[in-house]
Amino acid sequence: MAMSKFSQLSEIRNELKNDLLPSLDGQELEIVLVKLTELKSYFVAENDQKTLKEIWCLEKIIAINKIYLLAFNQLKSRQYYEAWCSLENIEIALSQLSRHFNTEDEFFFLVAFIGQHSLQYQSLFPYSTFVSPEFTVKAKTCSICNKTSSIRHPCGHKNGEIYDGEMCYQIWDGIEYVLFALVKSPVQKFGVTFLSDPETEEKVDHYDYSLLEYLMSCLQSPFHSWGISWTKIRHPHSNYLHLSPSDDCPCESGEKYSHCCLSKPGVLRPHCQFALSVPPPKEVEVVKYPEPTSGKKVKTSVPAKVYMLIAKLSDYLVQTPKGDFVKIKL
Repeated sequence: MAMSKFSQLSEIRNELKNDLLPSLDGQELEIVLVKLTELKSYFVAENDQKTLKEIWCLEKIIAINKIYLLAFNQLKSRQYYEAWCSLENIEIALSQLSRHFNTEDEFFFLVAFIGQHSLQYQSLFPYSTFVSPEFTVKAKTCSICNKTSSIRHPCGHKNGEIYDGEMCYQIWDGIEYVLFALVKSPVQKFGVTFLSDPETEEKVDHYDYSLLEYLMSCLQSPFHSWGISWTKIRHPHSNYLHLSPSDDCPCESGEKYSHCCLSKPGVLRPHCQFALSVPPPKEVEVVKYPEPTSGKKVKTSVPAKVYMLIAKLSDYLVQTPKGDFVKIKL
């Protein structure tokens, strides 16, 4: 009986290796997940913790792949903040997996691909300031034994470790927010700041997503590899005819246009270049000099509040500065 269960697990690994990408959202994958759950029940009864950890890793790889596809589709449909949260969720899930995943595993290439490209997508987002909440916690319990845990009275389960095929994390209840700080490099990056309309108080997404928009027009599959490099080139002055010589130079040096780039062959601007493993659709034109984005920005003459948007932390398993994993009950 035991050998047949090991054989089933081996067959599932082969099935995932061959069909994971094309059939992730299909009925076949749901059957695979049911099979893994059944196998987990068997190996819990056998107290085979090594095999249970292997099953957990397979389930986590499937989950990461699913979130990656979701993020790609969100980017395609221009749901940028939602995609940002999905990519952050991938980063946290990869941190969970890395503690238990063997780099010699046959799925390592898939995991490494998703990790690399998720970071590349994140590097193209224009977000630079985040809301970091500080709060007090009334109760901390262990997800494995449901016992209250503290430094003086630990329950015995280690955060991030796998027990009976489930990862241990803390559940924080009774959250009371103390303050919100604006930071550049938060531990978790869900709290993006937006502006708000001074009349309607509605959120205004004032960010420029043109790089992401152009990249997504080039990519035809989430598993087409791509790379990115940054340089600086001179953009033609014809792109900046709306500026006067006394305006600040569009190269953002802080000097006046007339004292900086106006006398040069062009305006020195950062230049992003994509390297695609698969050529883009024929209708996608190569953009050498992107249009100025000044028209897309919120007018500085209009007073606007900072709108602090924080994703519901209870939707995600977040990571603390110490590297522990936490589920927050709101």
